[in-house]
Amino acid sequence: MSQVRTPLRSVAVVGGGPVAAATALALAGGVPGLSVTLVPAPVAPAALADHWPLLLASAHPTLLRLGAEPAGLIAGGIARRRTATRFADWGVRNTAWRLGDGRTVPLDLPAEQLWVRGTRAGPMPPFHTLVPAAMLPERRAHDDLVDPALWLRPDVWTARLAGTMRAAAVRVSPAPLANVRHAAGSVAGLVLANGMAVAADLYVDATGPDRRLAVAGHHWQPWADVSPVDRLLACPDPYAAPFDGYRAVEDGWLGWWPGWRGFGYRAALTSETRARQLLEATAPAIGPIELVPGRVDALWSGNVLAVGDAAAMPGPLGHFGLTLAFQTIELVLELLPSAAPEPLLQAELNRRFALRADRLRDFVGALHRANGRRHGRFWRSVASAPLPFTLRQTMDHQARRGYLPHFDEDMMAPDAWHSVLLGQECLPEGDAMPVLHVQPDEARSRVLALTGTGPSAAVGAGGAR
Repeated sequence: MSQVRTPLRSVAVVGGGPVAAATALALAGGVPGLSVTLVPAPVAPAALADHWPLLLASAHPTLLRLGAEPAGLIAGGIARRRTATRFADWGVRNTAWRLGDGRTVPLDLPAEQLWVRGTRAGPMPPFHTLVPAAMLPERRAHDDLVDPALWLRPDVWTARLAGTMRAAAVRVSPAPLANVRHAAGSVAGLVLANGMAVAADLYVDATGPDRRLAVAGHHWQPWADVSPVDRLLACPDPYAAPFDGYRAVEDGWLGWWPGWRGFGYRAALTSETRARQLLEATAPAIGPIELVPGRVDALWSGNVLAVGDAAAMPGPLGHFGLTLAFQTIELVLELLPSAAPEPLLQAELNRRFALRADRLRDFVGALHRANGRRHGRFWRSVASAPLPFTLRQTMDHQARRGYLPHFDEDMMAPDAWHSVLLGQECLPEGDAMPVLHVQPDEARSRVLALTGTGPSAAVGAGGAR
């Protein structure tokens, strides 16, 4: 006899930034009749998804769920369009390359295979010249292949969400969180600063790395081997280009985002004094912010769900945290728990989240691991660290066969993976590729004609800023 499912009646979301507000609004709009309460809590400095909110195009559908859309956010000054990320002094030969926010140009053969085949005949333009988004603003073509990311202004975006939450009847508690009452591996209730109590069927932890609601199943798995930056120093910067920039230095990397400049490093290898010298801050710097990249063992444990940096922190390189948070929200709505425990549903949600988070870990690891700069202690420590099996398998397939193995729940498109690996000149060792019927000279000519570039634009065009 089948068990009657008890619908979820109430949810309490705890947090004070954009991740908490977006989660509360998505749950209120996605589940008819659900009572949603937002309980404010301080946003930790290390909550990168809240403080530096960047959304890749794959997460834009969630914006529609929240009553927003990219063009409107850009027109209202809430978001800024980003089309690419530029890396300098980065790769096997410390060259420069770009990761475009979009797809490669359409070809009758895989673009990455054709490009690799062409390298056998002579110098080639960088692989990113086949990605229209990476070539903006120098060259405009194939606008339909550009899927720009969005940098959101956290204060304005949170205020916009607050207004939408009022219209969606999301309750905001009159006082912030003061204490959490636990019982038998679950949360028994919340106590507010004014002494009031809040109880719900389900609790959502959106408090960032503080993980104020964490229960036994939320043990943290660190990713130090593949996401090695554990300190971030940042300062205001007038940088306003439509692309982000990173430059590898001996002690880590320098990064540029709209209005900010940052330095990512490892505390055990670089002193704070040295970090401040490398950042060359012209205004008071924020930090250093302590980071512990990783993820929880289980997204959903007991009656607590974790989202945002409370669930996984990919690290500051690429700022992928908010995109993962939005995709986690979609996953939760797809497999929303009921008021009573459902072990199979819980296991499936945890399984899929783990696959998604770990594959993003691999992508961040590929950005760091393929770097050829080996004359600094930071990069030598990265090069000597063990690789997760899935990342090792990816890089082995690329080196031996020139193609990517398939992984479920990969939030990064194959074109992005190809840009990262080929941009850093991680080329196949042999010719075991499907395009062997195309002669190298022909492949090279086709790429040169398609990109309108020549050997003078060889790998290395375009700096970080």
